Amino acid sequence: MQERSANEIKKIEQEKANNLARKRLDQVNKWEAKINRKSRSLAERAREAWELIRAKEQRLREAKDRLIAETWKEKGERWLANEEKRNKYEAMDETRDMINDEKDKRRARIEKARWDEARRQEKEVQEEKDERRKVIHLEALRKAKVEAMHRATAKREQARREATRDKRIHQLTEARVRKFRERQYLEQATAALVPHFDGGEKEEGEEDKPADDPLEDTMTRAQKQEQAEFQKTFEFQQRADRRASRAVQIKKEEAKRAKLDQLGAKDPKGREIARIAMWRQEEEENKERLEKAKLDKELKFEEAQKLKIQADIKRVETFEKLEKTRRERSREREERRNEGARARIRNAAVGSAMTLCLSY
Repeated sequence: MQERSANEIKKIEQEKANNLARKRLDQVNKWEAKINRKSRSLAERAREAWELIRAKEQRLREAKDRLIAETWKEKGERWLANEEKRNKYEAMDETRDMINDEKDKRRARIEKARWDEARRQEKEVQEEKDERRKVIHLEALRKAKVEAMHRATAKREQARREATRDKRIHQLTEARVRKFRERQYLEQATAALVPHFDGGEKEEGEEDKPADDPLEDTMTRAQKQEQAEFQKTFEFQQRADRRASRAVQIKKEEAKRAKLDQLGAKDPKGREIARIAMWRQEEEENKERLEKAKLDKELKFEEAQKLKIQADIKRVETFEKLEKTRRERSREREERRNEGARARIRNAAVGSAMTLCLSY
């Protein structure tokens, strides 16, 4: 019974809950229907407002398209007029450039004729100057050659004098040394003749001498060695002097024999010697001629190089001078074009620089 009563109570509560849920669902459906009606009304009003806005935008767009078409038509006409004016200006500018070019060419021809005349005169002056310099140079070479010959002669004379002086000094020195050695030898010989009594013992290592030689008995070992060396030196000097005397005598005899030969019959080799001397003279003349030709060639080469350098310098100066004029004219034309472009841009309407897809 309790379980049955509990089940009935549970069923009653479940039925109450279902009724409440059904009522709540009905209320929710009613509220959602009300909201939907309100939403439909608001959407209708919004649709009508958007239709009005789109109609207004359509009218504005059509008016703007008409205005843009009229503006572009006006711009096209103005552009065509400007293009025609620019074409006329360019044609006139080309005509002016042609006239200016003709004037420049005429002035260039006149200037070239003047420059050619100046170059010719300068070349004549330079040739005269070079010829004068060449003559002065040759004269200076001859003078230098003569001075060099005089200097060489003076040097040879000085060398001969110095050789003679050295020979004389050597002879005097030799005579002085010979006289000194002879005096020293005589003094030693005189001193050796004076008797010395020496009862002492002989020096250690000294050999026995004969008793009949008093000079050897009275001289010490050092004095004996010095006397032997002096004797050798004196004998060597005497032999050298005798050889020199014999050489001088032989030279004198040869010179005397040569003079006798010259007084007698002619030498059969004289013709060959004369031919060799003539050949050497011709060789010297040929050498001098070759040196002169080489000098002339070097002078001509230097003159050609100088003329080439002058021509290059003149060409560069002419180019720089004309280049300044050309650049100035080009700069003037560029400034005129830029000024025309700036004027066209200043006179253009606002927004004309925009593309067609953005100009609405």
